[in-house]
Amino acid sequence: MLPEFFSEYFSFSRGERNGTIVLAAIMLMVFAFPYFHSFFAKPRISQADPHFLAEVSAFYGLREFYPDPGTFLHPQQQNPGEAHRKIIAADTTARGSKSENSSIISNDITGSRPDTGSTGGSASTPGKTDLNSADTLELMQIRGIGPVFSRRILRYRDILGGYAQLAQLMEVYGIDEQHYSNICDFLHADTSLIIKLHPATDNFGTLLRHPYLDYEQVANIFRIRNTGKLISPEDLLQSPAFSHADLARLRPYLFFEQAPAQRCPDR
Repeated sequence: MLPEFFSEYFSFSRGERNGTIVLAAIMLMVFAFPYFHSFFAKPRISQADPHFLAEVSAFYGLREFYPDPGTFLHPQQQNPGEAHRKIIAADTTARGSKSENSSIISNDITGSRPDTGSTGGSASTPGKTDLNSADTLELMQIRGIGPVFSRRILRYRDILGGYAQLAQLMEVYGIDEQHYSNICDFLHADTSLIIKLHPATDNFGTLLRHPYLDYEQVANIFRIRNTGKLISPEDLLQSPAFSHADLARLRPYLFFEQAPAQRCPDR
């Protein structure tokens, strides 16, 4: 009885047996192909991207030597100092060209204009890095500022229009009072480079993009502007949306056209 049961349900015809063998052979070849391919295939050597190497070098503060692309292709010893200088020069040139165009691009996007009536702020301070003109590479030379903080500082500078004082660094995410005290002695802020807002003429979106202005304050600026009584920073105090503290914080970023002098009537 039992042999007949197995014979009925587990027996193979000749065609089924041949098909099973072929299927097993195909599966074996599929599983074995990666091993044979890795054994016989030659390793591919791709040329390293010099821009990537420059970014790696900048990330580590230029304290390590990262060879040029030829090092990955030729085992001969090269001159580390010469290759390092080439990487730094290429990276500095690229970043410098971006820095020159960044303010122009920012002005086109935000609609802001360069300061035409700014006062104060020295052009340079010996031994200190200017917050309002430095690029990421220059900021990373300061101990305590790495690639992450340098990008955050520049990003906030673009949104703000420039730093009016060093203490504003504590408004950058991740920089607390202790961190600020460690880096402030190596920095200064040239306030002549601040991009000013023009409350009497700028559009709503341009004003609202500034981090020191909220929607209600911008709406009140337009209300005062429509009355024709917005000719100086103090005129903002006509609105309850602005306090004296708000005005003190905004003052370095505001520019008003000088009102024409009134002439005495002819007698």
